[in-house]
Amino acid sequence: MPSGKVVRVNGLKEDSQATFPGTTASLVEAMAEVKAGKSPILNAPPAKFLSGQEKIAEGEKAEALFTKPAAVKAGLAETTGKFDEKGRERKMVLMKEGVKLAAEEGKEKLAEVDDVRMLGSKLIGHVTEWKEGIKEGVIVTSDANGDGRDDAVIVSSTGAVVLLNRGFGGYFVFVPTGEAFKGALNAKGGEKGELMVLRKNGEGKMEAWKVTTPVVAQ
Repeated sequence: MPSGKVVRVNGLKEDSQATFPGTTASLVEAMAEVKAGKSPILNAPPAKFLSGQEKIAEGEKAEALFTKPAAVKAGLAETTGKFDEKGRERKMVLMKEGVKLAAEEGKEKLAEVDDVRMLGSKLIGHVTEWKEGIKEGVIVTSDANGDGRDDAVIVSSTGAVVLLNRGFGGYFVFVPTGEAFKGALNAKGGEKGELMVLRKNGEGKMEAWKVTTPVVAQ
């Protein structure tokens, strides 16, 4: 299977959730689990995913809850988590043109993985304001839906997405809504099924929001 080849999976409502990107080997493993009736790759995000939104702090108290993102040599931001098809620790980099798993040298040489292979499509195609590229943003690791896998959360003042890890190197792209994500500047993971988001409101004041999923997938 060529890089970026997308396999359609029937039975899902949204086309963006009806793709399975990745390598041939990971697809074979995924299909074997589907046939055995134990694969989570067909699961859509939980009901009311990240719909519980509560403002918990303002001003300096809000900012103090977050770590200032470190500068990176290449790209806008980066985070580390168990992101690839084998659940290995990998660095995910946010760039103007999307996201990628960075190539790594060491005991095991790991190739770069682009967003088409991970998501089934380009990341910038999921947020209207990102059509010309992502100008600024933060990416953090979090188990956003509580299923035990590392997800990636991307926030910026022009949009936000959650990359839900479905295993085997594939991801759902979920675009969250609600007050917490408007003007978002930073984020961090919390307990399972929980995020914290730092945003600037319409009056220019900083706010910290706790965002949760009422029904957490186990």
